[in-house]
Amino acid sequence: MTDYLLVAMQFALLGGILLMDGLLITTPDPVLKWAGALILFTGILTGIVAVIQMNRYLTVFPTPKKGARLLSSGVYSWIRHPMYTALILAGSGYALWSGSLLRLVLTIILLILFEYKSQYEEVRLSKFFDEYESYQKTTGKFIPRLQKWKEIL
Repeated sequence: MTDYLLVAMQFALLGGILLMDGLLITTPDPVLKWAGALILFTGILTGIVAVIQMNRYLTVFPTPKKGARLLSSGVYSWIRHPMYTALILAGSGYALWSGSLLRLVLTIILLILFEYKSQYEEVRLSKFFDEYESYQKTTGKFIPRLQKWKEIL
């Protein structure tokens, strides 16, 4: 039941971000439009990569599919929940690009929902995958850990 409620809330917020165009801050400054477009593109790209890597294990529900395996390579070596990150980036970018305070507020609410949903999900993932707790210690939830950045710099 909780799985379905979390997913319903997620889709309601995403629908609001996409379709509601109220409370415009102002006509967006060209710099905000470009920054928003860049953040939106980064979110879309992150989401596409995450979905491709998740492949047949993909589900919108927080409970893993039977037969799933823990992904810890590619984008999942940097972030435990890259699809959530992608949606937050896309929502934030779209809000900036459109100059919509309402979209920004809905994106913040979506981030709060994803924090709760990821906690709920990680309890299930820990039961499903013995190595999940170790993975949690080395990989950021929504953004890469500082140590990951040091590895590439």
